[in-house]
Amino acid sequence: MTTRLDRLFLLLDTGSTPLVRKSAAEQLGEVQRLHPHELQNLLTKVHMYLRSPTWETRIASGQAVEAIAKNVPQWEPVGLVKKGD
Repeated sequence: MTTRLDRLFLLLDTGSTPLVRKSAAEQLGEVQRLHPHELQNLLTKVHMYLRSPTWETRIASGQAVEAIAKNVPQWEPVGLVKKGD
């Protein structure tokens, strides 16, 4: 059984146009926003596509990394004193 996430990665790799591939990349960023605990899994899968022999796949994978990174919540460590406090 193929999941939505599997289909997005398939489109990243085999999408018929650059627009389809970019849309898949942006949707992977949305997956990160909705499921922030999946960051490592998403990046691990995208990493495989970054090494693809196909130029278009590598471009789309870079766009996916960018979309995922934009949706990573800002880390705010607990207990650290901010400058000026």
